[in-house]
Amino acid sequence: MRCNCVFISVIMIFVFCAGHLFAQTIEADMTTNHVTCPQMLMDAMNILPKLYKEKSFDSLSKAVEIWENACRDMPELKITKLLLAIEESNFRPQQVDASVLEVLSKYAASFPSGKKHNKRTLDETQRSFYKFSIAWSSILLNDKRLDVNEKFVCKVLNGEIEYPQEEIRLHPEAYREMTLIQDKDYAFNRRGTRGNLAVDAGFWIPTKELSVLGAHPSLGLHLGVRPERHQIDLSLELRFLNSPNFYTVVKDGITYTTTYYLGGYIGVDYTFYLLSTKKLDIGLLTGTGLDGFDFAETNNNNPDNNNATLFSFNANAGLRLNYYFEPRFHAGLVGRYSGVHYSSHGGTNLTGDAFSIGLVFGYQTRTLR
Repeated sequence: MRCNCVFISVIMIFVFCAGHLFAQTIEADMTTNHVTCPQMLMDAMNILPKLYKEKSFDSLSKAVEIWENACRDMPELKITKLLLAIEESNFRPQQVDASVLEVLSKYAASFPSGKKHNKRTLDETQRSFYKFSIAWSSILLNDKRLDVNEKFVCKVLNGEIEYPQEEIRLHPEAYREMTLIQDKDYAFNRRGTRGNLAVDAGFWIPTKELSVLGAHPSLGLHLGVRPERHQIDLSLELRFLNSPNFYTVVKDGITYTTTYYLGGYIGVDYTFYLLSTKKLDIGLLTGTGLDGFDFAETNNNNPDNNNATLFSFNANAGLRLNYYFEPRFHAGLVGRYSGVHYSSHGGTNLTGDAFSIGLVFGYQTRTLR
């Protein structure tokens, strides 16, 4: 009896040591280069296909665990974890969040198929990963009984679904869990604080005596920040084309009779959104800043023209409307009334205000989680 106990103890020690040494071997293979995540991917592509071919899924899981401890946010790691979960029948829709959907979309956009939308150049290691994930996902589709979510992931990974997020939007009933994830992410990005970048093109239309300057096309740039119902932007606007009428300005004792016009505005705008739905914003805006225009062309040949600018304080208010194609891209209209006060210093009467209207195209950064 004593001999049996000794024998069993020896066997257990041997098994423990063998398992420990094997785990160390996997770790050594997965960290051959040690230094960076791209090098870690190279090690993974040297060992994971071999382990898969041998059906050594315990070892493959260990390799993935080591990879995750070193490079948690690598897109290739997230994809490998999805495939392993499907392989081991441990996949749950909760494993797919908005960040994973974005990884799948980027994967599909770079699929090495020679299609027109593929604009990313893959290096040798990335191509090895694509080859590995295509083969694994294809085997899963052919050999295992998969649910609709598992099929979705595998079809993205083997190139059958080119636009994953669009596929979900077009078939919400087929991908109910994925649709909920997408809708939750959409709402999150429409409500959280994010950066705002927009350009606009429109017209500036002066009133009263200032209308002698005529209407002018304008281009604008807006950079700011957007919490849920508030938006603050630094706004720049350029107005161009000459006046349709002659007008006179007296500046520094020099009288200018001209049709030249090059104007602009720089200021800070604030918008409060009265309505903010999934697709639509309607808000009241107000702004203040410096308005001005050149009434003579500035150049070195006419040094007197280098001070040929009129300035005015600009206080404005208006209405903003945004339509969202997706959480980060929108188009809209901005209309405002600007109170300005220009003096021609004894020249043409330039009293009056101005209306402006512009078509806006905007981009908002992803909300930080």
